[in-house]
Amino acid sequence: MTDLIFEDGDAPDEYDSPNGCKWIVAVDQQGLVSILDSPNIHHGFFDCGVGAEEVGLPFELSDTPPGVYEWTCNLRQTFCPETNCADGAEFDVIEEKCLWVLLG
Repeated sequence: MTDLIFEDGDAPDEYDSPNGCKWIVAVDQQGLVSILDSPNIHHGFFDCGVGAEEVGLPFELSDTPPGVYEWTCNLRQTFCPETNCADGAEFDVIEEKCLWVLLG
């Protein structure tokens, strides 16, 4: 795993690890995901936006009932095949806990 490089005086212990981080998300009736609460991870993960798609979380779930979920995620970085430099990041859900589900 590659160590994160911190800028602007950020110390590594100011943030939680992106591996094993917990997110609270809502899934609507169309299967679209919204982030209700994000972990205390480095602000650079939110440079492209604060929505599930922009952060790199699953953002469309057709087989998940509408409700509120706690996701435990691990970071998966993607690399450019030509330069071998990191060019993106996604969060893989490794555990899902249903907190509330819409009945009916």
